Amino acid sequence: MFDSQKPAEKKSFEGPRRGGDAARPASGAPRRAPRQERRGRLIPSRPARPTDGAGRRPSRTIATAHTHRSIAAREAAHHAPHAPHEHTGDMLRFVPLGGLGEIGRNMMFFEYKNEIVVIDAGLQFPEEETPGVDYIIPNTAYLEERRANIRAIIITHAHYDHIGALPYVMDKLGNPPIYTSVLSRAIIEKRQDDFPNRQKLVFINVKPRDVLQLSNHFKAEFFSVDHTIPESVGVVLSTPAGKVVSL
Repeated sequence: MFDSQKPAEKKSFEGPRRGGDAARPASGAPRRAPRQERRGRLIPSRPARPTDGAGRRPSRTIATAHTHRSIAAREAAHHAPHAPHEHTGDMLRFVPLGGLGEIGRNMMFFEYKNEIVVIDAGLQFPEEETPGVDYIIPNTAYLEERRANIRAIIITHAHYDHIGALPYVMDKLGNPPIYTSVLSRAIIEKRQDDFPNRQKLVFINVKPRDVLQLSNHFKAEFFSVDHTIPESVGVVLSTPAGKVVSL
């Protein structure tokens, strides 16, 4: 029976505290063994991580000093200037000065021993990202140092991206003879009227199927090429190292 005179016994339940720790046992009850000593094994406690003066844990450094040195070494090696390859006497060297992967500034040269043949000398019109620039011409510093070795300049056709740089580089290159078609010659000469102080250009007219000996080591065979301007030509250069076709 229910004794209404006896006050009901109050029971309280203390749930788990925040962080997952069990409720503290009542006074006098034996405390549970530390977690490290349970089940007969000892688990070493994790050492406390150091903190700064404000109680914050410092951020971990991911890259070690060795890693930093390795990255720095790789970057230095990547940006270091490459030493020029030694030019052996029997090797044909091909150097593009412009026109690869871009529109304009077409110019290249072939070098064998002490002889150089240049193909085209064009300019490049500026883009929107280069305000104030009227045109861009190839860097001919290498050729200027060896202008006595230049035997010929071959012009394949008279678009400005193939002839536009001629008034600016011919004097610096020693004014070598220009091999090109009659129409291309006429267009080049007409443009030279805007540069009266330049040297008079020397031309040798060519047409398809012409075979000309340009120097001791270079022979040129010309052929017709379909293009948007008449009298465009391609050339097969024959050298002791082999043949090269330029369209």
